[in-house]
Amino acid sequence: MSDTALPRRATPGASRSASPALSTYELLREAILTRRQVWAVYQGLRRGFCPHLLGAKGSELHCLGYQFLGESASGAIMPSSTDNWRCFAVDGLSEVSLREGPWFTAVNWDRRQACVDWIDVEVVNTWTRPNPRFDA
Repeated sequence: MSDTALPRRATPGASRSASPALSTYELLREAILTRRQVWAVYQGLRRGFCPHLLGAKGSELHCLGYQFLGESASGAIMPSSTDNWRCFAVDGLSEVSLREGPWFTAVNWDRRQACVDWIDVEVVNTWTRPNPRFDA
């Protein structure tokens, strides 16, 4: 499999897929804390993204991620584009798995965003900060 193609199935030892023990939210949180890529289906489209922020907007859980590969209803994914930011509703993600690989972001990464109102965990420059007060 090439590094530029989204995996159709998890390869043993190459990724960690959702299981009864880990929810989608927990996988996304782990991905942020360990700087791992997320591979998932969202709105019927396969996507590869690096999550930067996880929390809630109102009563819904959301994840802000930089999509580096796959399909998107809002336009083509261009390498290194500042337009690849996506706000994912956590409940809308399926077939979620984590994968080792380069961490992708863009120069316009800014913690000021409209995806979430309450932040559980986030990437801040070169480090990651969990919020111990958040209870998802």
